[in-house]
Amino acid sequence: MTVPYYMSETKSDMRGIKPGWYAIEDDGTLYSGPFPSFEECADRIASLPTSDAKGRLWRSAQNRPVKD
Repeated sequence: MTVPYYMSETKSDMRGIKPGWYAIEDDGTLYSGPFPSFEECADRIASLPTSDAKGRLWRSAQNRPVKD
């Protein structure tokens, strides 16, 4: 499952990427990003294939973003 994840400056430096919100897989693989906000990241994830199921998950989880 792809979820929004905030990559802090410390974590992003370790990975050699910019800080921000990323669409990330369960195994830690980055799918897309960075996005400037949780909402933009969640919108991108909801637009992925099988977005109906993912969109329902995001609408229910929007108040519980994962932060580093």
